[in-house]
Amino acid sequence: MAPDGASPSGPVIARRLAAPLGISRVAVSKSPARLQERGHIRRTPSAADRRSVEVVITEAGEQDIDALLPRPLEREVELLADLGEDRAQVAAALARLAQVLQAQTQTAEPSPSREAGTVMSRERFIKLLPGERRPGRIPLPPPFQIKARTEDTEGRLSLLEVTLVRDIPRHTHHLDDEMIYVLEGELGVHFDGEDQTVPAGSFVLLPKGVPHALSRAADAPPRVLQISSPGGWECYLEDLAEAGPATSPDGSFTPATLNPIAARHGIQYEE
Repeated sequence: MAPDGASPSGPVIARRLAAPLGISRVAVSKSPARLQERGHIRRTPSAADRRSVEVVITEAGEQDIDALLPRPLEREVELLADLGEDRAQVAAALARLAQVLQAQTQTAEPSPSREAGTVMSRERFIKLLPGERRPGRIPLPPPFQIKARTEDTEGRLSLLEVTLVRDIPRHTHHLDDEMIYVLEGELGVHFDGEDQTVPAGSFVLLPKGVPHALSRAADAPPRVLQISSPGGWECYLEDLAEAGPATSPDGSFTPATLNPIAARHGIQYEE
């Protein structure tokens, strides 16, 4: 049974896996990335709390579990069967040992002090060289480079380097603020009924709940740093990439093709 009574195949908040699995929250923050790369799980922002990431096992993951679990369980039954009359006593002793080990582990874990926070922060350190990106659920097109995923920042934000090769139609973020720093070129921003030109070296904050659109203000596509707070923007882009050409059949984005996916992430394009 999964935490909070969820079924094994249902979504679970990633940080809640630490206690049932007997591992640290730092380990929980690292393991899902490897499991996702192998196609065993899928991660998406929590609809209830955008700072959290939900983990759900994929069909491929369930198949691997079904293939791996039977043999250890069969071996356990064989070992217990060989104990004969001592089986109950041994089982009780093992259960008691497990309780003691769990208690010792909880006692040994550092309290949420400044020192413990420093250790966890060091574990989360990331360095990316020019052109490098964070791995994702599926590869994104070259104009999108993930620099910090939602889980990298414990849900606080996600950061991408984006080259705006297509104009983004007027839309509203209902869950997150969007921040953009222009690295190269000129970005056109239509915000709350007004058009703005944002040159290189400039910054804009686009609060949630206010409609806006993005465009190229010059011939060369602008290159920007795009921050979503709380995070989750990269998960939306991955869903779009997974949908493929269906989201832009004629080479441009339209509300009719974007909204079915955008709605899952609290985004709405005006039709």
